[in-house]
Amino acid sequence: MRLMERLVRAGSVAAVGLATFTAHTLSGQEVTSPDGEPRAGWEDGAFFLESAGGDARLTLGGRLQPRYEFRNRPGGQDTSSFFMRRIRADLRGQVLDERVSFRIMPELARTAELRDGWVEIALHPALQIRGGQFVVPFHWHRFVSGNRQFFAERSEPAETFGVPTGYDIGVGVHGRNDTNTLAYGAGLFDGAGRNVGESNSTGHMVSGRVTWAPEGVLPDEEPDFAYSEEEALAVGLGVQGATRNEVRDWDLARSDAGNSRADWAATTADVNFRHRGLSAVAEGYARRVAPDDPQVSPYTGWAYTLGAGYFVVPGEYEIAGRLSRQALDRRDPDTRTRQWAVALNRYHSGHLWKTHFQVFRNRSGAGTELVALVQLHLQF
Repeated sequence: MRLMERLVRAGSVAAVGLATFTAHTLSGQEVTSPDGEPRAGWEDGAFFLESAGGDARLTLGGRLQPRYEFRNRPGGQDTSSFFMRRIRADLRGQVLDERVSFRIMPELARTAELRDGWVEIALHPALQIRGGQFVVPFHWHRFVSGNRQFFAERSEPAETFGVPTGYDIGVGVHGRNDTNTLAYGAGLFDGAGRNVGESNSTGHMVSGRVTWAPEGVLPDEEPDFAYSEEEALAVGLGVQGATRNEVRDWDLARSDAGNSRADWAATTADVNFRHRGLSAVAEGYARRVAPDDPQVSPYTGWAYTLGAGYFVVPGEYEIAGRLSRQALDRRDPDTRTRQWAVALNRYHSGHLWKTHFQVFRNRSGAGTELVALVQLHLQF
C-alpha cells in the first residue's frame, strides 16, 4: 500500500506541475496541489517545483540564441552564416532551508560542455562558500550576466585580460551587505580554465573582486532597463594572479621551446553610471607577465573599454556604443588591437526576450574585420 500511495502521490505532483505551467501561461496564476504539499509554477522567468515547507526547490530554465552573422575578413574572405550562438539549460536547486544550493548549466550549442557546475553553502548573506566550476570573480563583464549587457559579445579586453571564457574550477567565498551596496567575491582556482579534469600546472590562480555603490544599489544589468529614477553609481576593483600558469600562450609565440607557462598578475577597475534609461561603463586593465622561458623578457599590457547605452523608447528600444583598445605587450605594436561596436536592441519582454542588431569593427595587425549580426535572445 505504501508503494501505491507513493506512486499516486508522485503522479499527482507531476500532473500538478504540468497543469501549473499551462494555467500560469494562460492566466498568470499559480496552482498548488489539493493537499497543499509540493507546488509548481513560473517565477522570475523560469519553471520551478517546491516542497510544501519551501525548504527544497528545483528551478529549470534555459537560454536560446539563434543568430545570423556576416563577416568581412581581412583578405576578402567573407562569410555569411546562420547558427545557434548559445543553447543552455539551467538547473538550479536548494535544500536544507536554502542553506545548500547547486547549479548545473551545460552549453549545448555546437558541442556539449559544462559551464556552471557548483555546490554552495550559505552561512550568511555576507558569507557564502562555493566549490566547483563557476565564474571567476574579477571584472565587470563577468560581474553582470552576459544576457544583461549592451552587446551580444563581450569586449576583447574582457576576454583577453580575464580568464578565458570566464570560468575555472576551484573554491571561493562571496557575499553582500543587507542594503545591496557592497559585494565581494574571492577564490582559489586550478588556473587551467573550465572542464579540465587534471591540469599539468603546479601552480594555482587567485582572484578577487569588490564592488561598491556610493549612490543607489549594485547593478544587476548593464543597460538601465529598470529606468532608475535616482542617479546610481557603482565602482569595482579586481585583482588576479597565478604561478606557473599555462592557460594561455604567455610567450606570445616568442619562445623556440614553445614554453607557455608564466607567473602573472592583473588588475582591473570599473565605473558604472545609470539614470533614467541612460547608462555608461568604463573599465581598465593592466597585467604583468613573466614567462618561465628565461630567453623571453617579462612584459606588461594594458586595455580599456568604454560603453554607453540609452533607451530612446523606455523598456523597448535601446541604442548603444562601445570602444575598446588593448596591448598585450605595451612595447610591441603588433600586439595592439582596437574594436568599436554599435547596437540597436529591441526589448520585447525585458531581458527574457529581445533582438539585437549589432555591428563590430575589429582592427589588428592582420587587418580590419567587419562583423554584422542579428540575434534573437530567449530566456526561460
